[in-house]
Amino acid sequence: MADRTPLQFHSNELLPDRHFLSSEFYADYTKPLDIRYACGAYIEDPKIGQAFRVTIQRGHQHKPFSDDELQTLNLFVPHLQNALAIYKRNIALESLQSGFDAITGIIDSAAYLLRSDGAIVSQNALAEDFLQQDITCINAGKLSFRSGHTNCVTPSIN
Repeated sequence: MADRTPLQFHSNELLPDRHFLSSEFYADYTKPLDIRYACGAYIEDPKIGQAFRVTIQRGHQHKPFSDDELQTLNLFVPHLQNALAIYKRNIALESLQSGFDAITGIIDSAAYLLRSDGAIVSQNALAEDFLQQDITCINAGKLSFRSGHTNCVTPSIN
């Protein structure tokens, strides 16, 4: 396939049967899967810098791909190129969205400050929000966290 014209379907009939049937590829891969005939094309689009190979395979009970079939398949090449371009754009958009989500999903850490008199105070807006929502509480100079719907509990540090 690498030596064949891109953007066109080519049949494996280009390779003499005796070479194909005596190959390790046939013995190890295609024969056990009942693949005897195939055609394929490299679909390339230099504008998006990507190429992929499309193959169609048939078993031993079928005939080789005819010239008419290959010509008909060639009519699909522009559609396959378009599908590749759409895929590439979707991947790029997903990557861009993922990066945007990662940036916008950053949440500041709640910061609390231990003053010199031993009192703990909230240091930023998120810490203050946690206090107002009863997610955290400060009792007797200790910072505690609410566990589910129970009262605030002070975590033990071992």
